[in-house]
Amino acid sequence: MVKLRPRALHRSMVRIARRLLVGVWDAFSFEDYAVVALLPGSPSRSIMILAGTTTFGTQGAVDYVCRQNSVEELLLRLFVSKTGELKPFEALLRVKVTCGVPVQMDLVALRRKAS
Repeated sequence: MVKLRPRALHRSMVRIARRLLVGVWDAFSFEDYAVVALLPGSPSRSIMILAGTTTFGTQGAVDYVCRQNSVEELLLRLFVSKTGELKPFEALLRVKVTCGVPVQMDLVALRRKAS
């Protein structure tokens, strides 16, 4: 017959569970990268490419171009006036992903391309 100490066993199990949860949380919190590119298409059209190193990065790129404050930042960095024409460019984004959701997108690098 074995004598168990319920409280000590419970404390040990809680410690193990916390360590496991921290590991899971860290595994779901990471950085990804994405590219937003505007390229020349047919004479009167352009092509926009949104691509990430993973699906989360791609989702972050889509979120970035759908948010007004992000687009305003991008246009300012491209020196585009409110009525000006948007020239081809490539932008690199850092995407912070937490629990499988892109929560923050930062513009890391920007390059204007010749049209």
